[in-house]
Amino acid sequence: MNLDPDDRERAFRDEARAWLHEHVPSVPLPGMDTAEGFAAHREWEATLAAGRWSVVSWPEEYLGRDASLLEWVLFEEEYYRAGGPARVAQNGISLLAPILFEYGTPEQRERYLRPMADGSEIWAQAWSEPEAGSDLAALRSTAARDGSRGGWVLNGQKTWSSRAAFAHRGFGLFRSDPEAERHRGLTYFMFPLDADGVTVRPIHKLDGHPGFAEIFFEDVFVPDSDVLGVPGDGWRVAMSTAGNERGLSLRSPGRFCAAADRLLDLWREHGADPAVPEAAALGADGSVNKIFWSELDVRLHETALDLLAGAHVPAVARSWANGDAGPGMELWKRLADLGVTALRVPGSHGGLDAEPTDLVVAFEALGRHAVPGPYIESAVLAPALLAALDDGPALAEIADGSTIVTAAAPPLLAPLALDAHVADRALLLDGTALRAARTGAARTSVDRSRLLFEVVPDEELGVLEPERVSRTLDLAVLACSAQLLGAGERVLADSVAYAGSRRQFGRAIGEYQAVKHALADVRVALDFARPLVYGAAVSLGAGSADASRDVSAAKTAVSAAAYRASRTALQTHGAIGHTEEFDLGLWITKIRALVSAWGTAGFHRSRVLAAITAAPAAPVLSA
Repeated sequence: MNLDPDDRERAFRDEARAWLHEHVPSVPLPGMDTAEGFAAHREWEATLAAGRWSVVSWPEEYLGRDASLLEWVLFEEEYYRAGGPARVAQNGISLLAPILFEYGTPEQRERYLRPMADGSEIWAQAWSEPEAGSDLAALRSTAARDGSRGGWVLNGQKTWSSRAAFAHRGFGLFRSDPEAERHRGLTYFMFPLDADGVTVRPIHKLDGHPGFAEIFFEDVFVPDSDVLGVPGDGWRVAMSTAGNERGLSLRSPGRFCAAADRLLDLWREHGADPAVPEAAALGADGSVNKIFWSELDVRLHETALDLLAGAHVPAVARSWANGDAGPGMELWKRLADLGVTALRVPGSHGGLDAEPTDLVVAFEALGRHAVPGPYIESAVLAPALLAALDDGPALAEIADGSTIVTAAAPPLLAPLALDAHVADRALLLDGTALRAARTGAARTSVDRSRLLFEVVPDEELGVLEPERVSRTLDLAVLACSAQLLGAGERVLADSVAYAGSRRQFGRAIGEYQAVKHALADVRVALDFARPLVYGAAVSLGAGSADASRDVSAAKTAVSAAAYRASRTALQTHGAIGHTEEFDLGLWITKIRALVSAWGTAGFHRSRVLAAITAAPAAPVLSA
């Protein structure tokens, strides 16, 4: 079978490439889970439809181009290569439309396909229910026949409905025959989300935006003209929809080709040598394809992390501890290129304006890889403080990684500046006054890759609002908590691997109950701490009045969990865990240092206690 494009297909690809080059927005659109982003993505769908690029495989009468499968694949490759925005119309054009072509009436196709293609009507999928998630046949939402009005009355609840927070219409299954069991007696309905009796309640993700929603139906009338397929035969129709979800249309191969290309660019740029995973054998086409693209997505991101912060970080940390900062500065540049140093810099100064949840993801990775350097001071603390002074040039240089800042913030952080020997600038936060600072003598740290320096106050740069200072310091505490979480996970992973390979009395030590229980206790502690860390990030992002309490609760829990992980790791590894030559020590000493950094356990417990007992809260500006 020859899959090389012929002349017609190459011309199609070239036309698509030229159009996309001209029309793809130069600045990424806001996230589609916000009202602003949803509107912007709908405008993009209209632009695609105007050029007849929205649904290239559809017939021309429905705004398509009658493109072949290979032409569709070529277009998708060009779309993702050009950095085209995510498709807010995806539920409609990739899931519902193929079913309309197969089971829909001519009137339904005429009514729904064009508005679907140009983004004037966005669809939500309404499958899952509170007690029927993956087991779709267990759904309980009902459809009762109303012959007098020529339709059906819907009642029940759907949950985890993607796009439903802002969408116009939805589709899903309802039980139309209460006597039928499981897969029988189901009917496939389409319905407006603004109909009488429909209530849409957004479900907010960790970033605070409604990526999903619950939909409640209370005596909602749907006419016969909005039944897709034959009443009672909804399961067969739905399985066709699920097949499209698991197949090519929803998870475009172009997306993964583009991600793989970017991964290769990283490899060429940084000269890493990642291992190439072996391919797994395929089974049932639809379900396995879904497993494939979901696992591929994870593997791509994991490999990218390995390329940038990869297997040589322990050597970088050792060099740093021994006074050679060169490898660490090269790593700083790589991570700056990835956007780590720009996370909290305002977009107007070249930054990413990232949410606190994004901060947690990045700093957990730094902790997992034991990356040395003043990342909290330079990428979290300094951007917020200097933004208050509107120091644009400094912010731009922090964002691109060309300027490294260290800072001291007593009493929350001891009056010492981290890694001042690599910093271009030092700051001192003295209450609400921000000062420039000079660095003095070095002090020893339990973590040799964390070099501490005395600071001497210099000129005052400005006085900041107490609320801004408190929020900024809480962000720094959050970043420290995320590093602890990553370090704890790494120590646990290494301990589990070692327990599986180290043998005593003819058995792996991981087979002994005492070792199993100790490692399980660490797993429980980290799993308890993780949602507290992410919850604190959401709380900070939403500006909650309880944000400081949540941050302190997270720092307290994750400190205890990471410390337990390090102690258990030493017990599991035995004497070898105490040796400097063994990498485990890099994380154990880092955990010990971070536990007391950015507020002691006593300070954070006091803030939590004050919050839950309604006692006067301990401000973050004083310990």
